[in-house]
Amino acid sequence: MKNKISYLRLDKNYHKIKKKLFFFLDRIGNKGDFILAKEVGIFENKLKKFLNSKYVASCANGTDAIEISLKILGIKKNDEVITVANTWISVANSIINIGAKPKFIDIDESLNMNILDFEKVISKKTKCIIVTHLNGLPCKMATIIKICKKYNIKIIEDCSQAIGSKYKGSYVGNFGDIATFSLHPTKNLGVFGDGGFISTNNKRYYNKFITIRNNGLINRDNAKYIGRNSRLDAIQAIVGLLQLKNLKKCISIRKANAKFYNKSLASLKNFIKTPNFSIDKDVKHTFHRYVIICSERNKLFKYLIKNNIEVKIHYPLNIHEQISFKDYYTKKLINTDLLNKKIISLPIHENLTLRDLRKIIKLIKNFYKKKIFS
Repeated sequence: MKNKISYLRLDKNYHKIKKKLFFFLDRIGNKGDFILAKEVGIFENKLKKFLNSKYVASCANGTDAIEISLKILGIKKNDEVITVANTWISVANSIINIGAKPKFIDIDESLNMNILDFEKVISKKTKCIIVTHLNGLPCKMATIIKICKKYNIKIIEDCSQAIGSKYKGSYVGNFGDIATFSLHPTKNLGVFGDGGFISTNNKRYYNKFITIRNNGLINRDNAKYIGRNSRLDAIQAIVGLLQLKNLKKCISIRKANAKFYNKSLASLKNFIKTPNFSIDKDVKHTFHRYVIICSERNKLFKYLIKNNIEVKIHYPLNIHEQISFKDYYTKKLINTDLLNKKIISLPIHENLTLRDLRKIIKLIKNFYKKKIFS
């Protein structure tokens, strides 16, 4: 559509690395080495250095990363795993797929879990918490860690939307027992298909993960564990390596775009709450998404779409509202339900121009103009 501002421009990311990608694809093809090849190990080592973690292991996708991690941590049938409902459905799927039960916790206006509610939802069956750093904003890990130590609860950091985000000077992925990441094409670090990885500072967890991801095999013929086929291929590893070189620049541009939005939309503070850069000085946001909390959300959403601005709602239905998860919804999630009716994700990607940003802002201001002067 002419003059449309897209929510994402993955095609442009492809063209940035196209020339180098085809060079490496030719090299891989000539070697005929496609699965768990040398390039996969190189990618894992680069990720390890970037995150400053001791161990990184790749897998087929972010969902497998979570599910395998739950198994490694010993989460069993009927154990409870605390998590939030305003995240991607794979988190709850992974919990249920191993026989455990998700226990949803409410959120606050940061859209991350409300840590004031954490201790209230713990029971004798609570064995793990999956902490989702939503939209690129880290959760307040210090309090979470303290409570988990008190009750002997394992921590999985879901960093699928937060690679490069920092808490107290360290990258997320270094605060729990295991951290999981998605390499879906829409992520700040995305490949051109499915992919995922874990990071951990526990050698035993790492060794078990790399065995389980490869059908539980310790060599070609002998299986130590019941495993699965969850291997990252060499082609996606090459894409990941090339994308990783651009990651810091990508994050820097997204931060700059977010600051421009915040400054430009400040006059609409009676109608819009923008992501706050100073929620916590210890927190460094990477803006996988730029989410505003606004009045008349549905009308604004339709108005922007009508004017060729592709905006999103993450997520139209939260997990506890999905039919297949209603049996696990036992406690009212007041803020989750309330805020879900007010959120819009604006384009924030690194391929936006200043002209694009100004157009989006102008339209939002025009929408609220009558209210300002009424």
